[in-house]
Amino acid sequence: MEKQTLETKKIVHNNISYLQYDLATDQAKTSFFDISDINAIKELRQEGLQKMHFLNLYSIFWFYSGEGTHIVDFDEYEIGQGTVFFLSPKRIRAYRNLSNVEGVAMCFPEDFLLKIDNELQGRIKTKMFYPANGFAHCKISEAAKEKMMPIVKLMQEASALQYEDKSLQASYFASLLSLLLIDMIRLGEWGDSSFSNVSSDSFQVYAKFVQMVEDYYIEHHAVKDYIEKLGVSQTTLNQYTQQYAKTTPLKIINNRIILEAKRLLRYSTTRTKQIAFYLGFKDDSYFIKLFKRNVGMSPVEFRQKKK
Repeated sequence: MEKQTLETKKIVHNNISYLQYDLATDQAKTSFFDISDINAIKELRQEGLQKMHFLNLYSIFWFYSGEGTHIVDFDEYEIGQGTVFFLSPKRIRAYRNLSNVEGVAMCFPEDFLLKIDNELQGRIKTKMFYPANGFAHCKISEAAKEKMMPIVKLMQEASALQYEDKSLQASYFASLLSLLLIDMIRLGEWGDSSFSNVSSDSFQVYAKFVQMVEDYYIEHHAVKDYIEKLGVSQTTLNQYTQQYAKTTPLKIINNRIILEAKRLLRYSTTRTKQIAFYLGFKDDSYFIKLFKRNVGMSPVEFRQKKK
């Protein structure tokens, strides 16, 4: 992939300034919810879609038809009929070789997602936006699409109207989104069956752990830091992560650290030592060992390979 030209952007961590990647960003047309036709976006932003960029919003891209390639961070995914992609804020993405695409794209901020019922919100975040392994996507069959399209049409109709009561409008969109995501979880082809009993105590603990890692992976690198807040033993948490993610708690933590390290190495000129300190390592040699153990090459080698 072609390396993007970046502006330098200073961030502060522990009273020290560092450089962070600063890719192009896109914003939704409204402050809380936007639903747009994918083909219209393609026509308006053909060049922008092909460049690596990110949104400061949650986003869902549902391709009814067409083909192409969706690049997310450091992996490529084929776009096909019925493919749905779920992206959390700051997920770096690009779209290549789009052909005959039809579908919808939805964008909304964290505040909007918080309007959804807590239990459902936990499942949505864990399964769709912050999966422990990789990046969430599913396939919607034509039969399932027919059942969901009335909800999409209501969203499209509502987005074209002007509401005096913005709070009521936001609640209406949140209700529709809840129904749509429930159907996507229920009717989508996900390729896993480990999320069948999300009302169980074990899943609730697992979902909370995954969200905590997303929130605190820079400050907390050890499993013990999380089990103290979760109120469970390390053995219990390991059982839950094995059940729902087929991996260990430490691997989930390390994967999140490594992902951010890769982003900084690929999309900024920040030195390895600065990256290590930004990610919470007091000793950059330990960070280098962790990176090499998980990636199979040193940070310097990774940066050179991606040029």
